[in-house]
Amino acid sequence: MRFFTSASRRRPSSLHTVLASWILLGAAVPLQASAHGPPSQFLESIRSRISGLIAQHHGVVGLAVVDPVNGDSFSIMGDEEFPSASLVKLGVMVDAFARVREGSLSLNDPLTLLALDQTGGSGVLQFLSTPRELTIWDAVFLMVTLSDNTATNLLLEKLRPRQVTERMRSLGLEHTRIFLPVNANAGESFDPEASRAFGLGVTTPVEIAALLTMLYRGELVDAEASEKMLGIMTRQFYREGIPRELPPEVAVAHKTGSLDRARNDCGVVYGPSRDFVICVMTKENEDQTWTYDNEAERLIAAISREVYEALNPETGRVGDGVTRHPVPGSGYR
Repeated sequence: MRFFTSASRRRPSSLHTVLASWILLGAAVPLQASAHGPPSQFLESIRSRISGLIAQHHGVVGLAVVDPVNGDSFSIMGDEEFPSASLVKLGVMVDAFARVREGSLSLNDPLTLLALDQTGGSGVLQFLSTPRELTIWDAVFLMVTLSDNTATNLLLEKLRPRQVTERMRSLGLEHTRIFLPVNANAGESFDPEASRAFGLGVTTPVEIAALLTMLYRGELVDAEASEKMLGIMTRQFYREGIPRELPPEVAVAHKTGSLDRARNDCGVVYGPSRDFVICVMTKENEDQTWTYDNEAERLIAAISREVYEALNPETGRVGDGVTRHPVPGSGYR
């Protein structure tokens, strides 16, 4: 399975360049024509359909969409700050791989899980017997695929929220911040006021889309690390959003983040003719249910489907209803 395009398709860039191309909030940026046809036709046709979907939602929605090969992009409230929830765990993963590259950490370094480390919410480590030894790799894998909160906190004991935030800032992500360990009190945060407003962390659709674009191009840490991180993301367990209505053979590398009033999903979709990066974030949602039919989850799935069909028109309209999407290498769930 390919996790990102070959070097012949990737275009050298920096994250600062990607971010600079999205200066106008919610507006399509001027783009060069590409082999896929005039970008403006795609942007305008898809914008109207997606705007119609967003208008029906009972909450606040922001999104960013990027063709990571040629840089075509557009956003709607893309620079708006949203509670990241577990989406900010992507930053923890990136920081871990960066430290491996720098030599201060190894993916095989041991972590010892004790009973006092176990915390509630997402994940399985909270239910396992202790003490138990894991590795950095184990914790990163569980943090991303199962959004394991205990694994996240084990990593943050080494990486520290402030240092992860500084890593994001060094990449040009000024609004992407993780404030404290999962389920910690706001008073333990390096920014208590922001923690009370946003919880675990904060980010914007444009910034996460830029991060994922770098990852797709093999430019985040290095090509090998980028591929490993995308490989982990294709094993995502929670698939109610982006992959939900896509054909089952379409691979998706993504990460979710959910709170009662916020549902987010951002990732890379590998289409048969055009891949794309998509980040949809919501907040202040009226529907706070934790069900498969949650309004925000259905909206994210519908937006993903519209973008997929616009970029891969030869596939035709995807069938109505929910597609049970396979996790690569593990069959259906």
